[in-house]
Amino acid sequence: MCRTVDVGGNGREAGITAVPAALLNDWEGLPMDKIDLLEYLTDHGSAGLTEVTTAFDVSGPAAGMALLRLLRQGLVARYLDPDRPLYWYALTPKGRARLNHLQQID
Repeated sequence: MCRTVDVGGNGREAGITAVPAALLNDWEGLPMDKIDLLEYLTDHGSAGLTEVTTAFDVSGPAAGMALLRLLRQGLVARYLDPDRPLYWYALTPKGRARLNHLQQID
């Protein structure tokens, strides 16, 4: 998967190139970005790590870190499944507000 990015700057002439997503940082290094994950949680109400890895075809650690970022930002809440030792993630009101904001920009 490639994304087009502007690689200019620092006094050089700007250029546009396709860069493999794995070379980009933060959310752009994942096959999902923040808005995708927030939309997925909105559509599904809540999701566990396994559901996210399957939906986005990413590894468990990649999905776990993405969910942890959202948790630390207060965009999702984490709940422990009472029947099994699993966590479920759901959007918080702050997460819904951020999604609305990101959708307006996009």
